[in-house]
Formats: sequence, structure tokens, C-alpha cells
Amino acid sequence: MYVNNGTNTGDYAHPNCRAAAGDTIPFMIDNTYHLFQLGSPPNTVHHPARVRCSWVRQKSQDLINWTRDSDYVLSPGSVTTDFDRDGCWTGSAVNGPNGNMHTFYTGYNLAENGKQVSLHARSSDLEGSKFIKPDAPISLDALSSLQRYEATDFRDPYVFYNDNENVYWMLVAIRFSKGPY
Repeated sequence: MYVNNGTNTGDYAHPNCRAAAGDTIPFMIDNTYHLFQLGSPPNTVHHPARVRCSWVRQKSQDLINWTRDSDYVLSPGSVTTDFDRDGCWTGSAVNGPNGNMHTFYTGYNLAENGKQVSLHARSSDLEGSKFIKPDAPISLDALSSLQRYEATDFRDPYVFYNDNENVYWMLVAIRFSKGPY
């Protein structure tokens, strides 16, 4: 939301102090700015309720006036076995080879001792108006060569297309399971 602070420079402010927004993921499609961001449940302050985030999408033609979708584009799962039962956390969005939007995001599940996984969700359209979740995560369990890393901190996937190699690459934030704090 644009707020004129009297200096004509303008400030941007979140209009509701009871609902958090963070980890913005910007994207441009056909001269329209799309901004995915994490939205915490309203009136939550403490863990674990505060981190049970969903993905919100806003659109703008001019970066000043924004329209927010009425529904979340990605929300936590509803059963304890869902990989993102306790939060759909940050990640990235890319247009895939099929022309539709793909997201790679961090799933969090307290029932799995706080294990974090990277998930690949697909949209049936170019703009990412709603995402279909995967059946299985990208996790350390699937990458046996990475067992020296901590499963509770496998997060924030960033996916991009590498033109030189003609493939997609993914960077993931992770830490060693043993060593200095």
C-alpha cells in the first residue's frame, strides 16, 4: 500500500499490524508485476502458529497500486503426514518448459521433528493463480551423498535456468549436521 508521508517520496506500509507478511518473491509476466509473499495467520505472534504461513499473490501494473488475490495460492496441508502441514515457507518461482509457473518452496512439519523439505508445486497457468502440490519432497533422504547435512535446516530453494548448461539449477540453504555451532 502506498502512503504519502508529506515529503512526496512516499512510503510503503503493511496496512494490518496484526498480520505478518514477508519473504517476497517478485515475478514479471506480460508487463504485470506479481509479488508472492508469505502470510502468517492473522493475530499470531508465537511459534508454532506464527510460522504456519501460506503464499499470497498480489499484482500491479505500476508498482504503486496492488490487487491482492482473495485466496491463497499455496497453503499448508491439512493432515499430519503432509510435508508442509505446519508451513509453506519461502522459495522461488519460475516459468517451466511447459509455459506454466512452478514454485519450489520449503515445507515444514512439526510431527517430523521439525524436518524441512523442498517441495515442487506446479500451476496450471502462466500466472500461478493456484498450485498443485507434489506427492513427494526433494529431501536429504533422497540425496544419499548429502547425509552429512542437517535435515531440520534444508530450506529456501532458489531455482533458475542455466543457459550455458541448458538445465535448471537449484540452490538450497543447508548446514552441516556436525561441526561448530
